[in-house]
Amino acid sequence: MLLTFDTDDYSAAERFDRYREAMISQPMPVDIKGSIGGRFTARVDTTDLGIATVTRLRKHIDGIAEHRTPRLIRQSDPQAYRLVINLRGHNVMLHDDREAVLGPGDLVLFDSSRPFTVLRTSESGPDHEVVMVTAPRGHVPVPHEAMGLLTGVRLSGRTGLAALVSQFLVALARDVHEYDPADAARLATTVVDLMAVVLGAHMDADRKTPVKDRRRALLQRAQFFIQQRLHDPALTPAAVAAAHHVSTRALHAAFQDAQLTIGSWIRARRLERCRRDLSDPGLATRPVHAIGAKWAFPSAAHFCRAFETAYGITPNAYRRSMLELVTESAPVSAVAVSPRGRRG
Repeated sequence: MLLTFDTDDYSAAERFDRYREAMISQPMPVDIKGSIGGRFTARVDTTDLGIATVTRLRKHIDGIAEHRTPRLIRQSDPQAYRLVINLRGHNVMLHDDREAVLGPGDLVLFDSSRPFTVLRTSESGPDHEVVMVTAPRGHVPVPHEAMGLLTGVRLSGRTGLAALVSQFLVALARDVHEYDPADAARLATTVVDLMAVVLGAHMDADRKTPVKDRRRALLQRAQFFIQQRLHDPALTPAAVAAAHHVSTRALHAAFQDAQLTIGSWIRARRLERCRRDLSDPGLATRPVHAIGAKWAFPSAAHFCRAFETAYGITPNAYRRSMLELVTESAPVSAVAVSPRGRRG
């Protein structure tokens, strides 16, 4: 089944709003932000093959961004992978704490269950064209853990198997009117298999990267992820590993390479946030136990023990000393309290 949206069906004044409405009502909704200025046209042709869809998107536009936000994920999540083939124009894709700058011939993989942003740039003019292949995660014959290593990463589709597969998928998207509805099931299986082929080829290439380099990259992504979620009581090594589609063992190995442990690194970062809040005169009336709870310490007693073990002083005593320094107009020194032999 072919579904088409074309801004030529609307007046110039309403084209952008109609396009935004169409994108936010998709099974994988995205919101459009920005000022269009000048001429704006867009055409979206989506072929539903049953277990997969193939979409061809053409635009003439500058200066907009497409966002798939947590709210939109809650609104509708097909739990699918989307492989984007960038044919014309330059785009910046932000996904899974990674940034992929795409030119013609590049590919990128999205997971519908996690936020992403697409920035359209005018580096090569306002004309953009992409082909997108979307399939439920359970139908793509590649381990979910392995796919997590590729989401949000720029993949080349210019050579080897990736080039052959890209050419087939682009031809399919451009010539959908030539296929019978009865061909849909056979095409769907072929499309999903080819999607797995191109991703598998890139995984094989990635495996040639030294293990320590991959672990170092994983460590950086995990630490960034942790820093954004220190307030979450459910932030555990298992949760961090699951968010990055790796085993807990692989995550531990990445931290061990840096002579760190995940649990102690999370605890140290939380204690740093608590120490900052305790030294803030603006929070002087907030109870100490509330500050500990804010940064996910399960009880006041647990927070006090952890703080005193790390810094050699109780949270209450530390707060008093910091407030006395402020009262006396003395500078608050970062060396007033230092961790006891802690690394991280």
